[in-house]
Amino acid sequence: MCWTSTDGAHEGAPATIVAGDRTALSYSARGFGLEDGTYVPDEATIGWRAQCSCGWKAVGLIERVTDADLPPRPD
Repeated sequence: MCWTSTDGAHEGAPATIVAGDRTALSYSARGFGLEDGTYVPDEATIGWRAQCSCGWKAVGLIERVTDADLPPRPD
């Protein structure tokens, strides 16, 4: 899933955020690839954040829910 501004100047997508508030850059059989060349497993995902190709990153984080018994939050 991605988005593009109506003027075509911006293009973005949700980014997977892992422990330590680090952005996953890739995914392979080894897990999520990080900027420093290390890999972390899927379980390290803490949520997702919108970002743009210009470098903008949303302040808000859509948190990953790991407890199926928790009720969904309205926000």
